[in-house]
Amino acid sequence: MEKFKMFFAKTTRASVAAIFISIACIANVASGGGLTGAVMFSVGLIGVLVLESDLYTGKIAYIKKSMIPNLIIMLAVNILVAFLFGKIYFAFGSVNVSAVAAVKLAKPLYTVFVDALICGALIYAAVEGWKRTRQILSVVFPVATFVVSGAEHCVADAFYFAGSGAYAWLVLLIIVLGNSIGSVIVHKLVAFGATKLADTAEKQPKQ
Repeated sequence: MEKFKMFFAKTTRASVAAIFISIACIANVASGGGLTGAVMFSVGLIGVLVLESDLYTGKIAYIKKSMIPNLIIMLAVNILVAFLFGKIYFAFGSVNVSAVAAVKLAKPLYTVFVDALICGALIYAAVEGWKRTRQILSVVFPVATFVVSGAEHCVADAFYFAGSGAYAWLVLLIIVLGNSIGSVIVHKLVAFGATKLADTAEKQPKQ
C-alpha cells in the first residue's frame, strides 16, 4: 500500500507539471506568439516550481543513479499527460496549435537536437535561478529566451504534436535526448567551475 501511495504521489506531481506546461503552450499561441507569447509561456514553469510539481526537464540536470527510476516515471507521465491533454484540446479547444507543430516538424532532425540542447541549458538556468533566488524573473528570462529562439521542449512538444493531430515519437525522443544532455552538461560545467573556484580560494594565502 505504501508503495502504491508513493507511486500515486509521483504520478500526480508529474501530471500537474504536464498540465501547466500544456496550458503554457495554449497561452503562447493564444497571445500571438513572439515575445508576448514567450513571456506567457514562462507561466508554465513558474507554476511547476511554485507548486513543487515534477517536470523531467527541471530535474534531469541533478541526476544521480538512485534517481533514474523516478526520472523515467516522471518523463513518461509528463509526456503522456501532455499528449492526452493535447488530444483533448485538439477535439474541443478554441486555439489552433497546428501551425506551431508544423514549424517544429519541418525542421531537420539535427536542428531539432541542437534546439533541444539549447532548451535544456536554459531550463536548467531557470530552475537553478529559482533555487538560488526565488525570484520570478530568474525563471521568465531563460524560458522566454528558449521560446523566442525556437528551442524544443519535449513536454511542450508532446502537447503541440498531439494538439495538431500529429504523431512524431522519433522527434520527441530526439528532443528528450537533447534536453537531457544540454541540461546535464551545463550543470556539470557550473559545478566544476564552482569546485575549482573553491579550491583556488582555499589555496590563497591568508592575509
